[in-house]
Amino acid sequence: MKKTSILILVIFICGCAAVPKQVVDAMETQKVEIKRVKKIYFENMNNQLDAIEKYRLAILDIYEEQYKEQIRKAPGTEVDESGNTIETLVPPTGDDEIDVFNVKLINQIQSFFDAERDSVRIDIQSRREEVRKAEANFENIEVINSSFFN
Repeated sequence: MKKTSILILVIFICGCAAVPKQVVDAMETQKVEIKRVKKIYFENMNNQLDAIEKYRLAILDIYEEQYKEQIRKAPGTEVDESGNTIETLVPPTGDDEIDVFNVKLINQIQSFFDAERDSVRIDIQSRREEVRKAEANFENIEVINSSFFN
């Protein structure tokens, strides 16, 4: 009876020893897979932020040019109500050598759009910081998890 008990105990211990090896192997595989997924995830997040910044700045460039075109004029002449020809500004010709801008308005437009570009850059930078914090949190979780199983 004693030999049978010892034999059962040995079989039980050997059986238990095999399970932790399988668990350790599974955890190592999972650890590698989690690192791969995390890397892909954060690369995608940063690529999306790059795209958002690029397109928001491009949209601002387009709007800035549209506003500048609205104030672009060409020197010309018009006939007033009494039949006199007077010098005035007429719609633009499209020729940079001829067309003129109101410098004060141009400066206001440029200042406005420069501030908007800065705002976009600050927004994207703060989003990047949030992504970095999330990545650091994942790394901390990995460290904590690895300390439990080492």
